Amino acid sequence: MKFLKQLEINIRNYINAKFNDTSNVEIVTEPVDILEKIHNPKILLLRQDKIGDIIISTPVFKALREQYPNAEIHVLYGESNFNAKHISNEFGIKPLLLKKGFWSTISLLQQLRKEHYDCIVDLIDNTSTTSSLITKYAKSTYAVGFLKDNAAVYTHVVPLPDRSVHHIIDVIAELLTPFGINPHEIHLAPSYPINEADIQRNQQLFSQATKKVTCFINISGSVKERYWGTDHFIQLIQKIQSDAPETDVFVGSSPEYNTQAQQIVQATGANRVQPNISFHEYATLIHDADIFISPDTSLIHVASAFNTPTVGLFQHYNLDRMPWYPYNTLHCSCTVTADKHFQDISVEEIFDSFMALYEEVHHDEGVELAQEPVGQQEEN
Repeated sequence: MKFLKQLEINIRNYINAKFNDTSNVEIVTEPVDILEKIHNPKILLLRQDKIGDIIISTPVFKALREQYPNAEIHVLYGESNFNAKHISNEFGIKPLLLKKGFWSTISLLQQLRKEHYDCIVDLIDNTSTTSSLITKYAKSTYAVGFLKDNAAVYTHVVPLPDRSVHHIIDVIAELLTPFGINPHEIHLAPSYPINEADIQRNQQLFSQATKKVTCFINISGSVKERYWGTDHFIQLIQKIQSDAPETDVFVGSSPEYNTQAQQIVQATGANRVQPNISFHEYATLIHDADIFISPDTSLIHVASAFNTPTVGLFQHYNLDRMPWYPYNTLHCSCTVTADKHFQDISVEEIFDSFMALYEEVHHDEGVELAQEPVGQQEEN
């Protein structure tokens, strides 16, 4: 098994090394529309990673659709985020699926080559061997990506902003520059589709709420290391119930954490969000919550799309990258560094962050959008 893993790494390194000659690549630093002379261009976007990556890319989806209203635009999903294909459908962007496996990749490459794309846009800010192969062999007229190790597969690149100081949404938006769009002059908030049926369903659930403030707590993160702990959630909810009595608490989770969610509800008497509902049904609940509490996961970006005040739990494991905090939304971010455990975030820190938002919601009966994070905690 170790031999096969090392072989895979060696192959990836070889492929990336073949794609690092940038002598024929144009670096774009000012808005210029490379598709200006193409009538109704055909564009492929590469986003074959996680659901959160799709949501933070929606400002790019929206901007490209507005720039090219009659373009045929496709986006490549992976198996980990294909159940969020409704997000790109909202922009009239057709979802494609990359399945795992060598032969599936070969079949997809053949399919993409037959599409004759005018432009491929690699929205992934890390060097991706998969993106390199697709971009190289799909044979589009133009290819856009960041100036990184595999830059030679593109025809046009944009400099990669410093990800330690720039939010990932601002970083990805720089890829709009070769399409004549200045990312600093457009609205970059993420979006998430919601309709009247979703809102009515939410109102039915939250009809159990009888108090002024509704707090929705999602206990599950994107990986198991981001589970804060059953006892921590119980203590937090008990403090909220004691010190913020005008709050109704709702607890939800992904199916993997149903047992823990039920334990928390039984210990606190909080309301249980219906288990095993679809990602979309679960995500839209954030729209009608007054405050959202969650570990780092794609739902943080859904909350940003809905401007829902958020308490987020984060681990800053890579100092070269800013954690993916809620974007342009009133929030409190409680963060630990890589040398500590996620569970080292204290109950008191989360509760204090909740109270900062509670005071806004309870007394003002509404929250104004904040340009800067409110109550963001220093890293421990």
